[in-house]
Amino acid sequence: MHPSNPILALAERELREQLSPQQLRQETESLLEQGFSEQDLAEAFEAARDATCPTPLLDTVGQICAHIVAVAGRDKFIGSIHFSVASVLGKRDGRRRLRLAVQHYQQACQWL
Repeated sequence: MHPSNPILALAERELREQLSPQQLRQETESLLEQGFSEQDLAEAFEAARDATCPTPLLDTVGQICAHIVAVAGRDKFIGSIHFSVASVLGKRDGRRRLRLAVQHYQQACQWL
């Protein structure tokens, strides 16, 4: 991955420490206050969608990216993020990825 990317670093930390959803939202908002570039957002999202990215990391990066664009007032992109994550998850094997894909599809439908 890209250890210098603050979004990927937060997602990896969430997976290591098992942050609660509330803690993840707070950490994401803290990241927003500290600032990051649009390139960081795009890089994190593309890295997470790579076939070698673990499913839990893909899910977490998708949640973080969706929260970032929501807080930034870019609501029209939230559904696209969730749909893209669900699409990648749908191409993978395993029950967990199916459950996560359905969750992302449901979240995408709320925003489309």
